[in-house]
Amino acid sequence: MTAIFTAPEGTDTLTVIGESMRPMLTTEMGASINIFDTEGDEGMGPPPHAHDWSETYVMLAGELDVSIDGGEPQRLMPGMAAHAPAGTLHSYRIAADGTRFLTILTEGSAPEFYRQMDAEVSMPPDLADVVRIGTSHGIRFGS
Repeated sequence: MTAIFTAPEGTDTLTVIGESMRPMLTTEMGASINIFDTEGDEGMGPPPHAHDWSETYVMLAGELDVSIDGGEPQRLMPGMAAHAPAGTLHSYRIAADGTRFLTILTEGSAPEFYRQMDAEVSMPPDLADVVRIGTSHGIRFGS
């Protein structure tokens, strides 16, 4: 395996349902995991969903309300983390403007999904487009 180094100016920031996601490491780059530097303002976040890859959030700044497997939302603050195992229904809502966290995902089609969302969905998002694109990447939406 080849070493991979990235810098902010070396990657394009993607806009996914109102959040900015900068790829730091991805399977497309040759890494075995995907790491995105994610930023957003209060109220942003995906609807409840599940997929075949695990997802971890590591808080850098702000506040994030995370719900996993139908549980009550848990408030994450800087220095905290949450992990949603593959196949588990999960969602989050950004609870403060200027929130920033790392989104870390195991191998799967997340990078391709984020790129397609950036290219095809603008704000406010059309839920039918989000579901269509998500479903094409193996994402299942729930309540």
